[in-house]
Amino acid sequence: MAITPEHQKTAKTWQTMVDSNKALLLRKTGHDVAYWAGQARTAGLRNDAELRHWMRDEHGVTGYAQYAVSWELFGWRALGSPEGPGR
Repeated sequence: MAITPEHQKTAKTWQTMVDSNKALLLRKTGHDVAYWAGQARTAGLRNDAELRHWMRDEHGVTGYAQYAVSWELFGWRALGSPEGPGR
């Protein structure tokens, strides 16, 4: 499938997605990624699954807002993605 100019207009970069998820986290919780990453480290969370359960069950944070923290702690490969920054 060819990429049309219309597709190019709507395509976003990896950084745009990361920034959007960080902004969503801040809007939903009032705290930034650094805060949540610090809290997760203090809680001793070791992987993405533990982080997601902790954020959802103990703090009510769900969805894309969780990605920002996961990427900060574990990197984008923690989600099993073959793609990532600069790809």
